[in-house]
Amino acid sequence: MLRKLLIGLTGVATLAFAGAANAVTPTYVSYLEYKNSDPNTPAATPFGKVTLTEIAPNKVDVLVSLFSPQIGFVNTGNANKSPFTFNLTGDYDVAVYNPLAGQEFADGGFGSFQNNNFGLYTNKIDCCGGAQGGGAYDPTDLHFVVTNLSGTLTFAGVGATFDDDGRLLTEGTGPRFLSTVETNKVNNKGKVTGTYPGGFWFAADVVTNTGETFDVAARDAYSPIKPPVPEPASWALMITGFGAAGTMLRRRRAVLA
Repeated sequence: MLRKLLIGLTGVATLAFAGAANAVTPTYVSYLEYKNSDPNTPAATPFGKVTLTEIAPNKVDVLVSLFSPQIGFVNTGNANKSPFTFNLTGDYDVAVYNPLAGQEFADGGFGSFQNNNFGLYTNKIDCCGGAQGGGAYDPTDLHFVVTNLSGTLTFAGVGATFDDDGRLLTEGTGPRFLSTVETNKVNNKGKVTGTYPGGFWFAADVVTNTGETFDVAARDAYSPIKPPVPEPASWALMITGFGAAGTMLRRRRAVLA
């Protein structure tokens, strides 16, 4: 009977921990740490980060945060630059949120958009209510949700692989986000003048409080791989279970003595 009780209590504690693990929502992070002056060399300190959360089987929530209040998204009016760009495997629904006063972000559509040295992208987000120039920059966080209305959607695809540090190694399959591929630079006369490097997930055109504009981009993506920390209620249930088991063992030893 004691053995059954111990097994039962251990099972309850295990289920509590497993429940906490299953409750974790898949989240990925990619840092905006490359600057247009040299897209192959990461900056010493990231300019911001992109956090992607798979909030439903067909929805990915995207939050873009800039680390300095002196940097904001900008619409320069240059055809080779966009406030924010990313890649998708299809033309999915993009809902942009402007919860704070002064935010004027909007879905820029699905097509082909260049972001300076960081290549071509399928999607862009516009800012600043269409106004152009550094005086109309938007310094607030960018928030939008991508939804595949006809199927599933994940960040890196089904079967994506990661290294021991959580860094994405290979993309999976199915509807998902994509990184850029190496493409040719072609001038207005149709002549190839170089290439855009591949492997960038996101790119943004930003401006500083001094009026300097430049592009930043994110190349690597990471997924948390550490076991989730159980919620307080789960910890309480586990501690109670093991405590009860210990009490029963002590009583059994006392009776045998």
